[in-house]
Amino acid sequence: YYPPVLFRGTPDVEQAAGLLAVGRVAEANALLDPLLAREPDNSDALALRSIIAVTQNDQQAALESANQAVSAKPTPAAAHIALSYAQQAQFDLNGALASLQEATRHEPDNALAWARLAELLLSTGELDRGMDAAERAATLDPGVSLTHTIKGFAWLTRIKIPRAMEAFEQ
Repeated sequence: YYPPVLFRGTPDVEQAAGLLAVGRVAEANALLDPLLAREPDNSDALALRSIIAVTQNDQQAALESANQAVSAKPTPAAAHIALSYAQQAQFDLNGALASLQEATRHEPDNALAWARLAELLLSTGELDRGMDAAERAATLDPGVSLTHTIKGFAWLTRIKIPRAMEAFEQ
């Protein structure tokens, strides 16, 4: 659900992100609990905790953890991306877009932030801006599959099936 490559912090956070990526939520939480007890303002751990809450449909906890992550360290993309998911879960699409714009402003070379922005722009009908963001994401880090998936969907909005298939295959 959430790319572990976004979390490049402490080994515990990286391992928890990897566990979450394969659906091992309880084990991810088991790593995050003691880490947050030691470091209650660990922005990456709070952002990851927010993502877990989104996947468990605990919208309030997701929003609280994401806001704490942004307050703890307002510049990393991970905190703003987590906040965008929490906001989207509450149907606050304008807030989610604003959070993603903050993520790309603070980390303009973060392919995942651009892919997430593209995803939300496409879903809100801003197809040209979504395509631009998808192209930028894939250009920034062609090794991240999510960037190509979003680019494929962007091409589908233009009914460019061969281009979409090419992006999905990448």
